[in-house]
Order: sequence, then structure tokens, then C-alpha cells
Amino acid sequence: MFVCIACDSDKPTNEVGMSEPETSMDLPSRNTQQLINLNGGEKWVVDSEMMVYIRAMEKGIQAYSMDKETERLSDSLQNNIGSLISSCTMTGQAHDELHKWLLPFMATADSLKEKKGKNTIEDLNSALKRFHAYFK
Repeated sequence: MFVCIACDSDKPTNEVGMSEPETSMDLPSRNTQQLINLNGGEKWVVDSEMMVYIRAMEKGIQAYSMDKETERLSDSLQNNIGSLISSCTMTGQAHDELHKWLLPFMATADSLKEKKGKNTIEDLNSALKRFHAYFK
């Protein structure tokens, strides 16, 4: 699945919406976690419009049980990720730090349909815990 992330920013961005890196080696992979930096020791503030979609994803994952359709949860996550991306107003380092979390989360969400199991749900929950460690 190819997702184009477009956020409001004055900086030139690449196909995933991140500020253009100095070299192509700086571009994070969707499948690897990069170290997320805090904002001077504090969590980054995420716009309340964007937090609506983070909370919706959390609720969907928490409500999931093995009896429910994995495809329905996957579709819900994809819709919320799309809405999160389209509502993005973050700029600068806060924007780039959010993408360090978002890209691996998207890869895990993409794999939900394939894996159809408890491990993927645990991975998604871990990713959301990681989100809350760096963002508010």
C-alpha cells in the first residue's frame, strides 16, 4: 500500500511529507523505529484536531477481540490514519518527530490484515504507548 502524507509546511517535503533530508540515507523506513526526541525534555504537543484520530484508533484497538473482523479494524485504522494525515498542521521538528512514530505505526497497521492475530494488536498497543511517551 502506498500512502502519500501531506501536511501543511513551508519546507520542501518528500513523498511521505517529511522535510527533505540532507541525504537519502536520512529518510526513515516505514518498518524501522527511529529514536524520537523530546522537545527540550517535554512531550511534543499534537493539535487537538489530530488527537481525535489517535484516540479513535486507540478505542478501535481496545475494542478489538479475536471474534471481531480483523478487516474491519484494519479498515478503521486506515481511515483514521488518512484523516490524521489530512488534518496535520504540525511543522518543523515536531512534525518530523511525529513522522518517526507514524511511519512504523502505519507499517504495523498495514500488516494487520496479513497477520490477523494477537501479536499485531500487541504491536499496535505498544506503538500507541510509544506515542504517549513522546506526544500529548
